[in-house]
Amino acid sequence: MDSKPVRVRVSPPAPLKFMNTIIECIVATLIERTIRYRITPLDTTNTPQNPDDTVHQWLATQTIPGLNLQKAIVHSTSWRFENPNQIIITYLIYCDAITIEPNDSLEFEQFTAIEQTNPIIPRPANLKQQDVVIHAIRHLGFLIDQDKDGSVKSRLAPESLLQLGALRLRLAGGMHPAQL
Repeated sequence: MDSKPVRVRVSPPAPLKFMNTIIECIVATLIERTIRYRITPLDTTNTPQNPDDTVHQWLATQTIPGLNLQKAIVHSTSWRFENPNQIIITYLIYCDAITIEPNDSLEFEQFTAIEQTNPIIPRPANLKQQDVVIHAIRHLGFLIDQDKDGSVKSRLAPESLLQLGALRLRLAGGMHPAQL
């Protein structure tokens, strides 16, 4: 099939302006059935660099007790648009050995699917910080499930594998049945 690209113009051209770009780093660990986490935003608006490289450079400058990058999982789990004019790319940095104060934590019992009511607009209308964290941790459960070569599983303690792997069976987000 030979097709030509279609040009679409939604509005008159505006002066070139960068979209604000934030990398949201979620550093997390599992303590029993509770995820402890800390979120750090990195403003990369005028940084023409691969976000993976940015996250690894940031990690190299951080003192995170117990963080061992040889035993950590660093993975981009999602992106979203926020008003005004901002793209947020979420990265999960998970390591069993890190120490995080329990200020920000979520018990597995708090893991509920985000209700989505519009099948053509993927971002839920009411998105909270804990929803983003839950999605990232469920994404980790998916990575564990799909890990055929052991590169993810080898970085996790057996108890973490058991608990996080169980999350693979739960949706990261859900559509309201009336909209399907």
